[in-house]
Amino acid sequence: MKEITKLLLTVALCALTIIAAGCGGDNKAADKKADPNAPVKIGVTAGPHAEIMDNVKKLAEKQGLKIEVVEFSDYVTPNVSLAQGELFANSMQHAPYLAATLKKEPKFELVEAFKTVNFPMAIYSTKYKKVEDIPAGATIGIPNDPSNGARALLVLADKGFIEVKDKNDVSTSIASITKNPKNYKVRRAGGARVDWISPWRNLTKRQDMEKATWTIATNAAI
Repeated sequence: MKEITKLLLTVALCALTIIAAGCGGDNKAADKKADPNAPVKIGVTAGPHAEIMDNVKKLAEKQGLKIEVVEFSDYVTPNVSLAQGELFANSMQHAPYLAATLKKEPKFELVEAFKTVNFPMAIYSTKYKKVEDIPAGATIGIPNDPSNGARALLVLADKGFIEVKDKNDVSTSIASITKNPKNYKVRRAGGARVDWISPWRNLTKRQDMEKATWTIATNAAI
């Protein structure tokens, strides 16, 4: 339990450093002293990340550390909230995603505080039980953020759906596809949960809906 306490306190301290960086500059909120009795706000996405943090919260309470779990249904808002000082930390992203976010939003002074869990990516379908059953011309949805979109494309390339310029390139995009012999329709759709990621709401033709499959992280499918 002592090791858990040390970890939780480290989380809190590292999070405070992130908030101090995110609230710098002319933001008057940065000059206010933090309330020592206020809970540590940790942002998470729905699913396993939220479930894990809920258990961390229970363990932390036994050691006198209060945690408030703030749940989000997308991947963008947690970093925005962190940069604006609304959170102490978040647990919902891997290093490539954070790097892509900082490249897009260079004013976000966010850093990796510690490592937590990551989830593998797989191909899911409500219609097809085997990869080889997916027909030519099927619609395949992938996450719309650059890092997870790249992961999805590399999974598709590894399974032979498509070919890309470099199977080791974590910045792979739809433009990197060099061969698509079965004319799969690769479409980007965003969000942290299946109902957001699912390409259904971006499809207009019924035959496309019936053929759709998506490639997403396991935590989004749970």
